[in-house]
Amino acid sequence: MQKGKLCLQLTTRLGNAYYKITSRYMRLSRANEALNDNYGAQEAITSALRRPELVNNAGLVDHLISLQNGGRGLPADIESFLAWTQRTFDTDERSAELMRGIDLSSLWWKRIREHAQRLYHS
Repeated sequence: MQKGKLCLQLTTRLGNAYYKITSRYMRLSRANEALNDNYGAQEAITSALRRPELVNNAGLVDHLISLQNGGRGLPADIESFLAWTQRTFDTDERSAELMRGIDLSSLWWKRIREHAQRLYHS
């Protein structure tokens, strides 16, 4: 019984710590947004997504995609999507620098690959 209680307490603490870490990055991003610093907002989120425990956090991933696309989500047609990828990874050097180090198996990359497949097969 003691082990069960200890395990529950530890799990609760870890969950609270995870929530607090995620919230800090999100608050930092929102603060930069309020200051009209889109790159600062993206930097806060990409910093979070480089952490192994946050790499697949859906809220952070959704927020980054929103920041990268002016609040519109991923581009709906193939031409716009290709232009966005060109800008995000090549033309816009600051954006490209922010994306370096994001794990290729992360949720962000998974969403991008899935979206590309939908666009190519539609």
